[in-house]
Amino acid sequence: NLIYTAITRAKRLVVLVGTRHALKIAVDNNKVAQRHTGLAQRLRALDSPNSQRAAEKARQDALAVAAALGPGMPGR
Repeated sequence: NLIYTAITRAKRLVVLVGTRHALKIAVDNNKVAQRHTGLAQRLRALDSPNSQRAAEKARQDALAVAAALGPGMPGR
C-alpha cells in the first residue's frame, strides 16, 4: 500500500532505493496495518485556544522580523 501510494502521488519523478528483493516484499505485502501517527490528536490540538494564541504570536513575530529586515524581504 505504501509503495502504491508513493508512486501514484508523485508529481514528476519517483526514485525507489533498495534491492529488487526488498521491493518485491513490499509489493507482495497486501496487509493493511493500522497506523498510529497521532495525526488526529495533532489536528484536535490545532483547535485549542492555546494553539491559536501561539500561532498568532508566531505570525506577529514573523511580521516584526520581516519589518526589521526591510523592504527586500520576499512577499513585501
